[in-house]
Amino acid sequence: EEKPEGPENESVEQLAFADRIILNKCDLVGASAKTKVGGDGACREVAEAPAGDSAEAAGTSEAAKEDALAELEARIKKINPHAPIIRAQFSHVDPNQLLKLGAFELQR
Repeated sequence: EEKPEGPENESVEQLAFADRIILNKCDLVGASAKTKVGGDGACREVAEAPAGDSAEAAGTSEAAKEDALAELEARIKKINPHAPIIRAQFSHVDPNQLLKLGAFELQR
């Protein structure tokens, strides 16, 4: 089996073998964006949304923001159902969630 090279394959491999997944910039969901996930799961270029510091400024409600994050987490769980997903803003994560896990299993 020959795997395609490129960033798409690399990102899937990183997710598949991760012990923990940090979903960063959760506060920016719905804010100004240049890409959008299409029906086939691929990212597509889109016009930039109105600028703003938060999802609310771009017209995205908290419920819509939560729905988008839940959908993304579901897609990630299809790739790696074992790794917990940690939501973060500005990469702030409790170090205890990342250190001394002893979680690596090559057989997975």
